[in-house]
Amino acid sequence: MINIIKDNRSKYQNIVVNKIDDYFYKRKRYNQHFSLAIGLSDLDIDVSAFNEHNRQTDIFIKLEKNLCCEVFDGTSAESGIKAAGILLTDFESHFYTKRIFASIVFSKDYDTSSQMVHRLFDILEYSCSNNMENMVVDNSLMIKDY
Repeated sequence: MINIIKDNRSKYQNIVVNKIDDYFYKRKRYNQHFSLAIGLSDLDIDVSAFNEHNRQTDIFIKLEKNLCCEVFDGTSAESGIKAAGILLTDFESHFYTKRIFASIVFSKDYDTSSQMVHRLFDILEYSCSNNMENMVVDNSLMIKDY
């Protein structure tokens, strides 16, 4: 599963950076923060069902059938983790025998959207490598700098 990320990471990062440009502009201009989460599931799972759980100001970014990002607009670290946790619980209720690896980053911690997205994928790879399935992983849960 992690090979999907490693083989296509640059492509995925470019897609996500382009999609969050408006959010990062609002963060810099108006100090309006957001959280960015990513989820990677087993190959037979289609994550498109989670597109309907968005608030109007959030966006769902499908990268592969089993890989997606979610932007939680206007969130702090705490409310971003809560929103990601709600999606994780919903995933588990639909696909209770399947696993998902999820990571999250917060706009207040980064100067550029590229840095933010790069770190998001670092944390996702760390989560996969350390079998941290069915939990939302952020910087605070990483034992070493990956």
